[in-house]
Amino acid sequence: MLVLPFCNIALLTFTFIVPNPFLTTEWPHAMQCWFENFIDFFVLFAGAVLHYSWPTVLTMGVWTNAVWIAAVVAASFVARDHPELTAAVTVAFGDDLGLAFMLDPNSAQFPFRLQESVVFMIVAGCLPWPRACRTGC
Repeated sequence: MLVLPFCNIALLTFTFIVPNPFLTTEWPHAMQCWFENFIDFFVLFAGAVLHYSWPTVLTMGVWTNAVWIAAVVAASFVARDHPELTAAVTVAFGDDLGLAFMLDPNSAQFPFRLQESVVFMIVAGCLPWPRACRTGC
């Protein structure tokens, strides 16, 4: 029963992390994380809350976080970087390291990915709660 939700999570993560093979220009791989695709996991999760039992929903929340963080970390190790873009951003913003970090196209911006993960776990813990209490938690 849990194979289908896990396959959905894995497929969604794969489509967000793996570069588009039909793209004709070469972008830094870390830019894949800049499109705020993580919000689509909430749509998948909303369907899970309506369909599955609360233990399955909590399991999906943990799986989603684990797969997402593992994929972002793995993608950062195999990413194609463009160091000239990082150098240009550093020169453009000079002493403002925070702004340079936020706009560096070679950065996967791990603090933001971690923030997405934490918010998702909070939602995963809160959404099935009323249903769990009705069924006698």
